[in-house]
This record gives sequence, structure tokens and C-alpha cells, in this order.
Amino acid sequence: MVGHATTTTTTTTRMLADRLSCSGAGASRSRVALPRQRASVAPWSTRHRRGPTYSVVATRALTELPSQGSGLPEWDKDKRDAEAGAAQQDEAFTLGWPRTLHECYELGEEIGRGSFGVVHKARERWPVQFTSVNAHARVANAGSDLLEDQRFAVKSIPKRPKRRTRRKRFVQGDEEVKRNQERLVRRQREKLLGEVAFMVALDDCPHSVQLVGAYEDKTHAHLVVELCSGGDLKRLLRKRGTLTEREAGEITETALSFISHCHRKGFVFSDVKPANFMVKFKLDEETNAEDSSHPLVVKGIDFGCSQRLGDPEEHNMLTKRTGTPAYWAPEVFMRYYNHQADVWSCGMMLYEMLVGKLPFWDDIESCTPKQVHKGVMRGKVSFAGKARQYDVYDSLDGSQSLDSWDAEECDAEGNCGISPEAQDLILRMLDKNPASRITAEQALEHPWVKRWRH
Repeated sequence: MVGHATTTTTTTTRMLADRLSCSGAGASRSRVALPRQRASVAPWSTRHRRGPTYSVVATRALTELPSQGSGLPEWDKDKRDAEAGAAQQDEAFTLGWPRTLHECYELGEEIGRGSFGVVHKARERWPVQFTSVNAHARVANAGSDLLEDQRFAVKSIPKRPKRRTRRKRFVQGDEEVKRNQERLVRRQREKLLGEVAFMVALDDCPHSVQLVGAYEDKTHAHLVVELCSGGDLKRLLRKRGTLTEREAGEITETALSFISHCHRKGFVFSDVKPANFMVKFKLDEETNAEDSSHPLVVKGIDFGCSQRLGDPEEHNMLTKRTGTPAYWAPEVFMRYYNHQADVWSCGMMLYEMLVGKLPFWDDIESCTPKQVHKGVMRGKVSFAGKARQYDVYDSLDGSQSLDSWDAEECDAEGNCGISPEAQDLILRMLDKNPASRITAEQALEHPWVKRWRH
């Protein structure tokens, strides 16, 4: 009996279990048959997109709901905050200079623009910052209306320099691009500080544009300098083609005195060329320079390429190449040079003023870098198609007289526009051997330079 009762109970239990399982299956089928509930999807989710991206974006949109009082999810809010932080940190660096340019100066019309930045005329509202009283007296004695009219030039230089477009040898990653940008910004800061330091050091040089003040703002550094209203020497050469020997002599004496002053201060200018010498006063185009009683006054500008002399243990030699390649000395191409490279550049500028072009090329604008390098290293200086004539004039020979040269006499090849002593000076300055090249002090004592000295 006991066994029968147990069997009956077991059978009953199985029957109940089968009924419950059938009931559960039916319930499950009934739930599947019901209309599918539409889940509430946030409006910023990309539900219309298909593929694996949809599941990721939709899941993040559903799970990471917006924070209280914000219209963006947390992962978009972080991106927005990062962009806002980057905008606040837009200033590349600080120089510690005053930020009161517009309070001190009223900017006027734009008078120049280049790769360095923009130059504007300005009128002073407050006392000058750097220029000493002695410098003011020198400018006043020279007949300048600098202090009376309070007119200046403001050179605005961006703190983030423009990147050069060069052919990339390989694809750079994000980290490499970031390091390059940081390196450019660091160099720009060093360049600005160096340029101001060099200009302050030349406060006692009458042939250098005087620094009046240095300011900065969030995006630019501003250098306030004295105004030269005659434009640069390159512009003058484009208008006239060539200059007279008197004008070239006056400019050459100024340039030699300028670079000699730089060398005594312990640095190399490194960028002697017509574009870096400004004419102080406006020139009357109708007046002949030979009839004018006033000398052609020019002043050196742009110390962005200037460098301190090298280590004394390395014989004060430099290795970094800066400036304009067409005016580089041969030793600059070889990355081992000193202050004598400035004398070579001054000789190139003198040749250009007298002949109307540079000595080794007919059209420098159409030359490739390789052609420029080949011309400087292997080219020979000639005048009107005639090579160097050692027997024409020798400045070291005291038996020769300057009065024996007649400017009206020309040879068969038309070599009559340049005096023999001018040719002699050019050839001594364009000596490819820096050891035997004439120095700036020796060039100032050359008979041709002394001939035009006032």
C-alpha cells in the first residue's frame, strides 16, 4: 500500500509538472506574439545608421543620459570642455612685455608686409619706453623730426609662425606634428627675445634703427621703432635700376659702419641685403642725387637672423645658416663661418647697387637653390662682361693716384660705369677665402669709401 501510494503521488507530481510546463510555454508564446514595445531612444542617437557603429552609439546614448541642466551627454561634454580649454590656451607663450600698445600708441596705415609680419605707422600717446636721452639728442642733431612729430613704426610679429610648405619625405603622425609645432613656437620666442636684445645693444649706433618699445598681446609681439619714410633700399633699386657711385659710396660706408658696430658688440648680423636697409627720408624723384647736398641716409633693420659669435674655443665660428642664400658667403654654405661673412654680403650689395644685378646670375629670381649654391662657390666676379683686372688699380699700391682714372673713358667692351677703385673694393670684399678677405674696418679705410665720406 505504501508503495502504491508513493507511485500515485509521483505520477500526480509529474502530471502537475507537465501542466505547469505547458502553461509556461503558452505564456511564453503569448508574450512573443504581443506587439513589440518601442524603446525610448535619445534624439542624439544615430538610430538610422546600420552596422556595428549603431549598436555602440545607441548603447552610449541610452546608458549615458545627459547630466542635469546639460543638453549633451557626458562623452560630448568632455569634448566640448577640451575644446574650450584649448581656446583659452591659444596664447603660444608670454614674453613679460607690457600689453598696453594701444594705450600708448595710435596705429595708422599699413606701410609694409612680409613673412615676418605687418608694419604700421603709429603716433605716440605716452613717453617712450627704451630709447635713451642721448639717442634722442643724436636723432635731433641729425635733423630728424622723430621726437617732434612723435611718429613711429610698429612691427607686429605673430607668436605662432607660419609653417613652411616643404615636400614631406614621410607621413608625420600626430605626435610628430605636435612636436614640430612646439619647436617652431620655441624658436619664435627665442628669435623675438634675441632681436630685442640686439637692438637694445645697438642703442649707441647711429646707423641702426632705434628700438622705442616692445609690447605683446595674446597673438602678436609688437616692436616700436623709429620711422623711416623713404622705404627700403630694394624698392629704390627697383625704381632706378642702379645708383650713382656717390650714393653707393654713402650707403656702403653706412653698411660697413653698421656691421662693424655689430661685430664689436659680439654678434654677426647675418642678413646684409638691400631689403634690410631703410632710407630715412623720402627722396625727391625729380632731384638728381649728384646735385643734392644731403647724403643718402640709410639705417639697418631686422635682427631676426643675427647670431652671437660662437664659442671662443671654436675660434668664434658659427654653424647655423641664417639669412638670404643669394647673399651668403661660401663658408656659410659649408656651415663654418664668422663675422667675415657679413663683409661678403656687403660686397654683393655694393655690386648690385652699381651694376643692377648680383654678380653670379643674370636673374636671381629664376634661379634654383642648386644654381645659387653653384654660383657662389664657383662663380667669378666680372664687370660688364670683363673678368678681374689686377693691373687696373690696386688700393694697396701707394704709387697709383685716384686722379688718373677718367670716368668718361670706356674700354672696347663698355666697361666705363664703375671706377677702378670701386672694382678693387668689390673684389677684395668678394674674396672666397675669409682669411684673406678685407675686414669691415679695413674697408672703411679704403680710398673709394673715404672719397665719398662727409
